[in-house]
Amino acid sequence: MNSIDEPCYYADTRLLQFAKAPVPAKVKTRLVPALGAATACELHCRLVKHQLQQMVESQLAPVELWIDDVDNTEALAWSNEFNVPVFQQTGYDLGARMHHALESCTANGKQAVLTGSDCPAIDRPYLQEAIEALHAGVNVVLGPALDGGYVLIGVRSAHAGLFSKVEWGTKSVLQQTLGNIQRLGLSYHLLGEKPDIDRPADLALLADYGLPDFQF
Repeated sequence: MNSIDEPCYYADTRLLQFAKAPVPAKVKTRLVPALGAATACELHCRLVKHQLQQMVESQLAPVELWIDDVDNTEALAWSNEFNVPVFQQTGYDLGARMHHALESCTANGKQAVLTGSDCPAIDRPYLQEAIEALHAGVNVVLGPALDGGYVLIGVRSAHAGLFSKVEWGTKSVLQQTLGNIQRLGLSYHLLGEKPDIDRPADLALLADYGLPDFQF
């Protein structure tokens, strides 16, 4: 494996970022009571762009932006600003949407590492550790979230069973996913735990991750 301090480019990998189109009262809903719908939406936009910048500037692999509404003007602006292709999320729930995106890459012989847009702590070393684990032969890489979910998933092959019977948005997401991995007989690697920015108590973390100038 390469050192995470060694510059590398992985042409056989894709970095996928999932994000919701920025619609007030439809994004960062758990922060709306504290911030108001407009400010919560503004924060969502800042987090999306922060994560895109981290992904692109890592120069680890080609980046793709996956949006729940590719016709949204702001989402298209993100794609243009960071010069990344934008794709439509497809599926009846989060698991189906992630499986579709991951399968679109792995079906073409690529490894895929998918993140959300709620964790500004994801940086180049974190992404590279995930890619390197896949290169070493691990089937699945997970980046646990402090709230019981995960902030990153990487796969060599997109098994639909990874996302089966997972209660999305609950504290059981990581453990249920690990149970699916065990049932499928897959190997896995866990990265370090990272916090999401989802609740009012999380807002104090923004300054730690390069967003100190966000005004509430």
